Amino acid sequence: MAAAFPAAPKIVVICDNDSIHHARAVACYLQVHPRVEVLYGARYSPHDNPVERIWAALKAFIANTAVTWPGRLRQIHAFFRARSPDQLLATAAPWTSS
Repeated sequence: MAAAFPAAPKIVVICDNDSIHHARAVACYLQVHPRVEVLYGARYSPHDNPVERIWAALKAFIANTAVTWPGRLRQIHAFFRARSPDQLLATAAPWTSS
């Protein structure tokens, strides 16, 4: 992250409060890169995170299909190719669509 934005005085990453985001590797990275700051949301609060609705729709799209990893990746790409930005927004934040 720090290398991707060398001129940024501060880099703020917003993520959920999942335990993996508190891993030792993350903590070590943050110590070495003080310009990078992580802001954590509430632990498991999908109602506060509209992207969770996209993940739920994607999960429903690929659920119960036994495929290899390359097949799964094709399914994920197909999911996003089949939806316009407006459709994804309507899924993530239905209160914004008419």
